[in-house]
Amino acid sequence: MVTVNGETVTEMGVQIDPSRDHVRVDGRHVHARVTNLTVMLNKPKGVVCTKSDPERRKTIYELLPQRYRTLSSIGRLDYNTEGLLLLTSDGALAQRLSHPSFACSKTYHVKFRGDIGAAEIERLRQGIELDGRLTKPAIVRDVRSDSKHQWLEITIREGRNRQIRRMGEAIGHPVLKLKRVAIGGLALGDLAAGEMRALTEEDLALLESAPPRKPPSPRRKARS
Repeated sequence: MVTVNGETVTEMGVQIDPSRDHVRVDGRHVHARVTNLTVMLNKPKGVVCTKSDPERRKTIYELLPQRYRTLSSIGRLDYNTEGLLLLTSDGALAQRLSHPSFACSKTYHVKFRGDIGAAEIERLRQGIELDGRLTKPAIVRDVRSDSKHQWLEITIREGRNRQIRRMGEAIGHPVLKLKRVAIGGLALGDLAAGEMRALTEEDLALLESAPPRKPPSPRRKARS
């Protein structure tokens, strides 16, 4: 009764690729509904976001079950950055979240060296000049501090290379620890390092929701 690419199926558990294989039941072509999958991973520090690494470092795909290793990551987190990373089979979603015009917000918890003053926090909020142009206004909230270090929560709407780390260097306070805790309205929550879960429809809707706090007033122009 069932054929795959013209060959009769005679055993259970035959696997197919709905995008390539032709399945017929009693001679009728069966159209499989392909459902996209998106998962969130709490990326640990010391893992790269590529499928292979010439330096033989551990990759995020080694953390995933075999069936999820065809998913593509939406953006990347560098080797020493941890936290929320999305992987998907939905190309349209990946393009939308990655495109600069969408300006998807990303929130980080950042540990800086030293005590950051009010003037430096305001610089982070209004924009830091990187590569000759200011970063977009950021939402910055003081989380906690001690005599040697300070933690800030920073929400940005762009994704320049090593942006948060370079902002810290620009104000003279190197970043010691960096963790992404939210994308859009989707929070990492209590997902343990190295663990993952599939997103629900409600989760996907949160990706496109606005951040909880308003950004500051328009940025200053970069000095010539």
